[in-house]
Amino acid sequence: MMRTALLLRRLSANPLWSLVLTTTAIATAATFAVSCNNGTTEGSTDSFDRRSMLRNIAENFIIPSYSELQSKVNAMQAAVNAFTASPSEAALRAAQQAWEEAYTAWQYACTFDFGPATTSTGTLFQKIGVFPTNAARIEERIQQRNFSTDDFSRDTRGFNAVEYLLFSDSTLAQIISRFSNPDRRQYLQAIVADIKANVDATANAWQRYRAEFITNDGTSVGSSTSMLFNEFVKSFEHIKNFKVGLPAGKRPGQTRPEPQKVEAFYSGKSVKFIREHLQAIEMIYLGMHRRTGIDDLGFDDYLRSVPNGAALVISTLAQLELVKQRMNALPDAPLSQTIVSNFAVVDAFHTELQRHTRFFKSEMASLLSLTITFSSGDGD
Repeated sequence: MMRTALLLRRLSANPLWSLVLTTTAIATAATFAVSCNNGTTEGSTDSFDRRSMLRNIAENFIIPSYSELQSKVNAMQAAVNAFTASPSEAALRAAQQAWEEAYTAWQYACTFDFGPATTSTGTLFQKIGVFPTNAARIEERIQQRNFSTDDFSRDTRGFNAVEYLLFSDSTLAQIISRFSNPDRRQYLQAIVADIKANVDATANAWQRYRAEFITNDGTSVGSSTSMLFNEFVKSFEHIKNFKVGLPAGKRPGQTRPEPQKVEAFYSGKSVKFIREHLQAIEMIYLGMHRRTGIDDLGFDDYLRSVPNGAALVISTLAQLELVKQRMNALPDAPLSQTIVSNFAVVDAFHTELQRHTRFFKSEMASLLSLTITFSSGDGD
């Protein structure tokens, strides 16, 4: 059942084979499409065991991802508290490392921004994942001793606000010096506590919601299949539109690149988080478990159960390889610097992300009879 996907991944590790594979796959996809248009049927339209796919996603993706995020956020809070209690270079480095590990865990949980992640005050992503952060307003709030997290100034808190406070000066000594201000220490503690409270609430609620998620296995709007699909596509588009497109000046209304709007601007780790996020997206599509590599039921299997779906899987994986080739061509440097020094390589990556959108979005929605319920605002 998974042989095609496994073969593609093994061959794509070799650059020469990757090029041959891409060309062959696109040609094969076209052949499949022609064949199917001539009446070949690969599967019935509703024979797939969606409940088993949803069980795999819940038990091997969502619950473990939120559990790991909880653990890493707890570690981040402990490291931040140790740093603010006794600022030192060693304590600052520990807090920075804990932030990076927690934010890496977030890349694997952020796609599941539905169900218990949605409350009357917004989604978990809106509460802890917003970037770019508003440095001027953070400094203003520290000066005003405004430690509230109950308003909608979401660009003043969350993971990227923590990053600003822990990384924004050029030397460790300068950062530590600024934390001689007790209000700065209190602000950092408050926004880390807010991240923990929101992650704890979502992770614990998903434990209770798991059974409902698995059994709500229809395809109508509001079903688990529909919510998962929409958040999966939205998460991919977040990479394209905001992690790459926004700093590259590709969003509607922009007239030039704005490199300071990259994710994780102050730590310079934007590319690392893009890679982690895209890997999370690929694993969900394949149903492949992150820790064990077990290839279980995912969207690729769902597609193979419907007419023309197998051809779409082949062409999707071929295009995804092109996306990864362009991503891997990004230098190991801050993305904000690469946008200035080598814009062509960033532009090429964004182009392949743009080309990939139709495979995950319109074509997949059409074959699976799922409705896109969100607007990305860019006409895709």
